[in-house]
Amino acid sequence: AALADAAPELTFLYCGARIAAVRSVCEQFLSAVTAANLPAQVVSLGAGFDTRSIRYQREGLRFFEVDLPDTIAAKTVVQTRYKDEVNPDVRLPERVGFDLNDCEHTSLLAHLESEHGLRRDVPTLFISEAVLFYVNPRAIQNLFLSSAHVPCAQN
Repeated sequence: AALADAAPELTFLYCGARIAAVRSVCEQFLSAVTAANLPAQVVSLGAGFDTRSIRYQREGLRFFEVDLPDTIAAKTVVQTRYKDEVNPDVRLPERVGFDLNDCEHTSLLAHLESEHGLRRDVPTLFISEAVLFYVNPRAIQNLFLSSAHVPCAQN
């Protein structure tokens, strides 16, 4: 009973720690590519309604937000409205409707490269925050194996 009573508080602490860790990794990556004057890419898997692509935008940085097609459609409406009504100069991310479970038989990276302009020769950060438990193990394995061939930034 004591653990069940503490569950909401533990969930809150876990979420805060996860957000802080992802923020720290993003900032380290962006600092490294900026210091080296390199173009860079961020691929956010299961992006949902995360706003990193707008908060971290800068020259030479491209964001690819990958999520289920319905989620991407809804986010497109929100981001377009933000651009139209709040900040017409904002650079919106490349939004990609894709079910990560399809990685079992389809290469997400090949799709991003051929359809959305991902470059395999540019330092790339992959963010996966609270999505992989919805994806089957074979798809996760294929996704990780293919992403290992994309360079990352070094400090």
